[in-house]
Amino acid sequence: LADHFVQQGGELIITNITDVQMDGDHIAALVTDDGPMSADTVLLAMGPWSKKVAHKLGIKVPFESERGYHIELMNPSQMPRAPMMVASGKFVITPMQGRIRAAGVIEFGGLDAPASRAPLDLLRTQVANLLPEVEYDDVVEWMGHRPAPADSLPLIGANDASGKSYSAFGHQHVGLTGGPKTGRIIADLITQKKPNIDLAPFDPTKYDSKNGQ
Repeated sequence: LADHFVQQGGELIITNITDVQMDGDHIAALVTDDGPMSADTVLLAMGPWSKKVAHKLGIKVPFESERGYHIELMNPSQMPRAPMMVASGKFVITPMQGRIRAAGVIEFGGLDAPASRAPLDLLRTQVANLLPEVEYDDVVEWMGHRPAPADSLPLIGANDASGKSYSAFGHQHVGLTGGPKTGRIIADLITQKKPNIDLAPFDPTKYDSKNGQ
């Protein structure tokens, strides 16, 4: 997708955005490791890291990072023939190239706290109970963040009437699924085309009168 964007005349800049400079209720510039950057239109699509900037824009969405965990058994001696959802253990086993992945544990723990040991230890125990004869070279542990609004609906649309900035975040577990359609909707809004769905449930400003945190 990035290559296609560049081929169509776009410029891809990879940098670390640390903050935004505000001019009243509008974004004047992005504060980056490479200096301030400005644009006619800014799209806020930073996943679980969107909350800080959204609040500066007055988008007071009740929002938290949903932390997901998985472990991977590297170079296992046996491989399941198909993915399995283990209802009794509340996790999923997935055969992958050169490894078996076990996932399914989540928690609300914020962006800054280190990974919790309990979910990872639980997955190790459940996998050992399910696959006691499987040997492997190593176990890789992973914890990642998902953007989780309180009502489970992503925020898609303009952040104010000026149309200078837009939001497109909060898809929880289905970012890859919802991303293409969200991108089309945002492109239509920026180019002043009418999307073919009702965006009211996803309006970033819907919490204005609810004092969300």
